[in-house]
Amino acid sequence: MVNSNKMKWFQITSLYLCIFLFLKNLYEPILPSIIFHYPFIDFRYLLFICIQIFWCSIFYQIVYQYIILYDFMRIRLSFTQCIQILIKQFIKYSFFYIILHFFLFFVFFQQIPFYSLFINLIIQCIGFILVLLFKKVWNYSYFFIIFIVLCSHFIV
Repeated sequence: MVNSNKMKWFQITSLYLCIFLFLKNLYEPILPSIIFHYPFIDFRYLLFICIQIFWCSIFYQIVYQYIILYDFMRIRLSFTQCIQILIKQFIKYSFFYIILHFFLFFVFFQQIPFYSLFINLIIQCIGFILVLLFKKVWNYSYFFIIFIVLCSHFIV
């Protein structure tokens, strides 16, 4: 189990590195805005949406699997223990997200807009909270996370 988890993190990091390198060669001056918040609707906005879907799918793998198992966890664990597990997984995701971007932007000498990084993470957190609130109503919460994240980028 531990080796498969390490392999998953390695695959995620290497795939994102490939995406990052590809976009860096194409759009070096505006790379941070394409990755975090692209304000105009054109082909680069499609790239931005694909990157957001990538991060939402990772978010789903790291955090939402515990939301699905929440009812079964409640049989053995108390409410606070279940919430602690969810928060721990979200912190793990956030830490990975921030460290990976700091590292990539530092290595490739790109200026990173820190507020965009944190706004993007906050938008994903809002999507997470909304999915927790509506998880009984909405059966396809994975798509709901993506929908909330993308709609939130129009507002911010």
